[in-house]
Amino acid sequence: MGFDEFESIGSVGDIFNRQGIRLLPAKPKRKNIKNLSKYILWEKEVWKKNRKRCSNCGSKENLTIHHKKPVSEIISENKKVHINDISQLWDVENGVILCEACHKKIH
Repeated sequence: MGFDEFESIGSVGDIFNRQGIRLLPAKPKRKNIKNLSKYILWEKEVWKKNRKRCSNCGSKENLTIHHKKPVSEIISENKKVHINDISQLWDVENGVILCEACHKKIH
């Protein structure tokens, strides 16, 4: 097989075959995941669900979106699944909006 039969999706270093099976997993890079159309749709739904407010304190300032279960953990549990088919990544219930202060408390 030549390299042209593979494509990189989701993370730097992640190599999938055309059937979407991860062949060479790497640690996910959020900036690449955020460029996927499924992520953009997920993000929009999470913002709508949380009414553009911090899920913890209700603040409308310095907001960010957050996966309750970390992206890296979800992906590592689903190594043989195409990133677009990992339902937990795109589950709106796994997303919250947090202000900067509340986000810092989690990390």
